[in-house]
Amino acid sequence: KTLELTAFLDTGNKLKDPYKKRPIILVNKSLIEIDYESSNFLIVPYDSLNHQGLLKCIIPDKVFISGIGFRKNFLIGISNEEIKIDGIDCIISNSLLEEN
Repeated sequence: KTLELTAFLDTGNKLKDPYKKRPIILVNKSLIEIDYESSNFLIVPYDSLNHQGLLKCIIPDKVFISGIGFRKNFLIGISNEEIKIDGIDCIISNSLLEEN
């Protein structure tokens, strides 16, 4: 499936999975249709300024970032809390802008 989303580049976002150090794109839960039987999931522990917890992540094939190109080797974190920036659907980190 393909989604077209508007992202916010959060230069302070250092969220990575502790297993393979892949960056995580946070996406509003309401924007993702999840097929729980056929999707690849990974549970990632996180620690933020506000709290700690476990983040359910999808392992996607690739992402296309306008002006940058295709990127692989990342996760999509399903955010249960809405991103509270008008017009923004997801949050990405600087590490996705680097060559991989």
